[in-house]
Amino acid sequence: GKEGKRAFAEKFVAEELLFRKARKLEYDKDPEVRKALDRFLRDLLVQRVIEREVAQKVEISDADAEIYYKANRERYREPERVKIHLIELPSRQEAERIRATIDPADLSTFERAAREHSEHAPTREDGGRFEPWIARGTDPLGFGKPEALDPIFALPEGTLSDPVEIDGKFYLFRVDEKQPERQKSFEEVKDRVKEEYRKRKMQEAYEALMKQTLADADVAFHPEALEEAGGETP
Repeated sequence: GKEGKRAFAEKFVAEELLFRKARKLEYDKDPEVRKALDRFLRDLLVQRVIEREVAQKVEISDADAEIYYKANRERYREPERVKIHLIELPSRQEAERIRATIDPADLSTFERAAREHSEHAPTREDGGRFEPWIARGTDPLGFGKPEALDPIFALPEGTLSDPVEIDGKFYLFRVDEKQPERQKSFEEVKDRVKEEYRKRKMQEAYEALMKQTLADADVAFHPEALEEAGGETP
C-alpha cells in the first residue's frame, strides 16, 4: 500500500544520503573498508567465473534424471503414514477412565471426550483432530522423539490405542486413516530428482574446475610452509 511504498522510499533516500556523507568523510578510504570491499569484489568475480564455467554448462535431461532416479530409488520412497485424533491426559488412571467412554467405531464419542477432557490445546477445540499426515519416523507433534509414535502404526484404521505415556503425559490415539509405504514414481518426483542431480553434477564440475585451475597455473603446495604459517595440512 501507500504506507509501505513511502517507508521504502524514505529508507532508500536516507541510506543514499548516509552513503554520500560517508564518501565525503572519506570512510571509503579506511583500510578495513577497503579490505572488506576487496573481499567482496573477489568473491563476486569468483562466483561469476563459477557460474560461467560450471552452472551454465550443467544441464540435466529427463533421461539423465531418470537414470539417477533408478539408481537412488530409496531416496524417493514415501514412508508409511497415518491420520489421527488424539487426547492428552494427566494420568494413566484418567486415560483409562476416558478410554472406557469412547466407542472406537463412533468418532463422535472420541471428539466429545477430547473437547471435554483433552489437555492438548492445539487439537482440543477440534475434537482432537490432528490434520497433517504423520509419517513414520517423524515428529510433527513435537515430542522430541519420533519413536514415541510407533505404537499408532501398529493399529488398524478406526481403532483406539491403549494409553501411551510420553514425557509424563498419557495419550489416547485413534487411527482414522492409514497409507502404506510406497515408491513414488519418477513423474511424481521428476523436478526434485533433476534439482538434486544438478546440484551433484555442479559440485563435481566445481571440484574439477578447482583442480584444473591449479594444474594450469602449475601451483605447488609445501606442507611445511603451511604449518609455519599456522595453517593445517589437508
